[in-house]
Parts: sequence; structure tokens; C-alpha cells
Amino acid sequence: MARNCPDCQQQLNIECYHGVELEICLECPGLWFNATELRRLITSDPLAVVALDDHIMRETRQRKGAASHPIHTLHCPDCALPLEAFHYEYSSPVQLNACPNCGGFWMIEQELLKLQQWLEHEEHVRDSPETKQQIALAQFQIKHDQVLDRQEGFGRLFRLMQTRVPIWNPFLPLG
Repeated sequence: MARNCPDCQQQLNIECYHGVELEICLECPGLWFNATELRRLITSDPLAVVALDDHIMRETRQRKGAASHPIHTLHCPDCALPLEAFHYEYSSPVQLNACPNCGGFWMIEQELLKLQQWLEHEEHVRDSPETKQQIALAQFQIKHDQVLDRQEGFGRLFRLMQTRVPIWNPFLPLG
């Protein structure tokens, strides 16, 4: 089913990029992703987002260039519900517009470069010695908590075993 751009209502072009089928508006420029396509694109190649940004800009320059549209409510090209703005991975500066029903989302071209920069920054932060030390400390704390929980469980079991529970013998008279 051909979808229309949530922004300018032009028909989206379907292109296969790094094994992911993307729908691109060459007028805005922007991209429509289903719920899993962006993650698949990022994991297929770390530099895929930058290359995609270059590809989109080349395509729009060959046409009449990026058109500017007034800010208005964007609607899902699948179910026509209003898209809701959110930030990728909650803390990133990358803003996307998502459909609360189908999970698809609209990303304008300028956000692609922001996404690549943020991903590179996060990778650098994750690989820093301070972060590695914090991760090692957190893992040690988790193991320590697991050992304490196990010891507490054994303590409850041994206390239960120490309590004197009368043993019922079917051959002894009751009372």
C-alpha cells in the first residue's frame, strides 16, 4: 500500500537501503519508519544513518529542493491518527513523531544527522573508563545482592528446620 507523507501529503517513495525497506518523501525530505526499521538500520551498519542522510539530500537536490511547510499536526499515513512527538531513547536530542496505534514514526531529514552524532557520543561515553568502572561496580553489586538473598533464604530454611514440629505417627494413639 502506497503511503502519503504526513507533512506534505506527497506519495512516499519506497527504497531498499542496507536491507531495510524505507519510505522517503523527496519533497520534505523525511522518512517513515515502521516500529522496527530504524533499529534494524542502525544495527546493519553504524554509518548507515549518515549515508542515508547524504542519499536523501542528493535526491532532494536533484528535484526542486526541500520545500518548507508550515508547522501543523502530522497524521499517521497508515491509520490517520495524530502523531505524537517524542525523543529517541528518551534522553537524546533527536525528535521523532510516532503513531500511538501502529508504532510507526516520522523523522525529518535534519534529525538523521543529530541521531548519528548522538549515537557516536553515546558509544564514546559507554566506552569511557569511568563508565566501564561504573558498570563493573553495578555488576558486582548485583552479584553481592544475589548472594545475600541466597543466604537469607538458607537462613529461613534452617530456622524452619530447627523448630520442633511434632512428628505424626499413625500407630500412636491421638491425644
